Amino acid sequence: MSEDLVEEVYSSRHSKSPTFSNCGNFIFSLLESGQETCLTVANLDGEEFRVEIDIDIQDNITEIYSSHLTNHIAILTQKGRENAQIHVYHWQINDEKGMLKFEYSTTEKEDGKKHFWGGFDDDGFVFFRLLQRDDPDSWELFKWSFCNKSESFLDVAGYFPEMIGKSAGKWIWRNKITTTKSKLNGKGDIIPARVGKCRSSDDGNLYSILDYENASIGQISKISINEITELPIIHNNPEFVSQALIREILPSDETGEIPLGEIEDFLFVQENMILVHINENGTSKLLLADADSETKHQLIDLGEVENACGGKIWINVIKSSPTKKTVLLEVKNYNVSTHLWLYDLVNNSFKQFTHPDKFGITVTNSTFATELGHYGQISMQYLDVKQSIEEDSKGTVIFFHGGPAVQTHVGRYFDRVVTLAKAGYTVIAPNPAGSLGRGGKHINLDRGNHRIHQFNAQIIPFVRKFTKAGPLHLFGGSYAGWLIAKILNQEVGSNIKSAVIRNGVVDWGKFTESTAPFRIKHRAWEYVGRSSFDSDDALEILKSLSPGNDLKCPNVLFFTGKDDPRVPSDTTRAFLELCGFSNDMDRRRIWREFENEGHTIKNYNNRIEIMTKTLELFSN
Repeated sequence: MSEDLVEEVYSSRHSKSPTFSNCGNFIFSLLESGQETCLTVANLDGEEFRVEIDIDIQDNITEIYSSHLTNHIAILTQKGRENAQIHVYHWQINDEKGMLKFEYSTTEKEDGKKHFWGGFDDDGFVFFRLLQRDDPDSWELFKWSFCNKSESFLDVAGYFPEMIGKSAGKWIWRNKITTTKSKLNGKGDIIPARVGKCRSSDDGNLYSILDYENASIGQISKISINEITELPIIHNNPEFVSQALIREILPSDETGEIPLGEIEDFLFVQENMILVHINENGTSKLLLADADSETKHQLIDLGEVENACGGKIWINVIKSSPTKKTVLLEVKNYNVSTHLWLYDLVNNSFKQFTHPDKFGITVTNSTFATELGHYGQISMQYLDVKQSIEEDSKGTVIFFHGGPAVQTHVGRYFDRVVTLAKAGYTVIAPNPAGSLGRGGKHINLDRGNHRIHQFNAQIIPFVRKFTKAGPLHLFGGSYAGWLIAKILNQEVGSNIKSAVIRNGVVDWGKFTESTAPFRIKHRAWEYVGRSSFDSDDALEILKSLSPGNDLKCPNVLFFTGKDDPRVPSDTTRAFLELCGFSNDMDRRRIWREFENEGHTIKNYNNRIEIMTKTLELFSN
């Protein structure tokens, strides 16, 4: 019975990763349903064309990118071990079908290398390749030419790169030093800000969302090239859709210092107007603002979309058509699967482009007031998710997100949250201090020495709040796996009926030794607030985080991917053996390791197994 329910949710249709063709007459997207993910193409009336691909892609398709300059499309695929591959095609569409003709794969000569997508040029495309996993700075930027059918080296890319766009004809990428620190083009000083979404304006300038470490909300700033040094530089421009305007729209916590929201994305549209996607408590708002005037702005009424979706929505993607008259929206919440809408800027009207599956789920947005000694009083935002029909709850599941700097919005972790809600549980999804969505100051509230204090002062009281409401279960992966193991090690753990952990960090010493080198610097900043784990104070922080093997809860499922480069499974083995875990499914503490899986469990049957066994454990 539980497997049927899981299959129902996991086989739902999701239209994802949408993009306009360069002519603006067609929309490419991924249609995901169960084990199948296929590329679809449709005209603006929603009429779909059959797509034929002249090469077999065996791996999971994760993203697509369409060139706005030529008839080319990039398809990104990924194996469980996260060896991303990039396949580029030339496309043609006639009256009956779309044809994709294979042009190039980044792994033809360098099989098994890790790749990041860069972007399209008018004569080719660029991409990043990690040459040596033991050398985190060995990322390099390459370009493949459509004319010459050849690959050429462009630049040393530095540590953990991600392309953000072009300025003055020069490619610019950010280096993800940590969630709140970045470099540009691997050069110059570390910027004390998270470089977020970037867009090009009509005048050729590049603008980015910047979340500064100590700022309560992000800002949109210009990035340009210093002509002398050719280093990217940032010009702060707080009047370019000002922080004050965004703060007027958002509620704040009790102190008034940290808004319950953030700038999520933006687009340049017609007549010097900017469309800003605002994240409010994990739900979406759209603001249309004049770049030159603070007085000319309006919130777009999303009522039609929200009514069709049965509640507040999350907009995962916004993309403008080549004419900038139409905006493509990827929309979801826990009541509907991911689907697409078109917004007409000229007529101020919406059109549903694809149709979702519906699940009868309601969401309430709440806050939990707590005291952080190093900051003062602060509200922790959380979602309360359950079935719309009135039935007695089977219990409560606290669903912690990973990261740590991630945010659970009204559509994130869709299949897991919806499965639990459909099974009759009340799902509580918190966003503790350190989560995204509330500015750089909020992200840093659990950094370094503050992490264990945040755990004791915020996480434990929050869990204790729900121990009196009937059977309580915990669910989470990666960083959330550490949270859960640490909770189970405390006295409150004896009030937890059961818990499920996926790829959790439980042995911090082994984690720092075994994590792939190209991720270490990033992880050190995230977890101990230092540039490395090689210091006495970093080791002291790690020691305070260790959960210990005295788990008060007897019923625990622990899932790992054998090829996980982020939290290698061998780092957990000793801990699990000490805690009495085994692969015997009749035991109360079970460890299940999946072959050919990485940090994110990709295989459909494995994902079904995780949720089926979770429901069996919770119902017990």
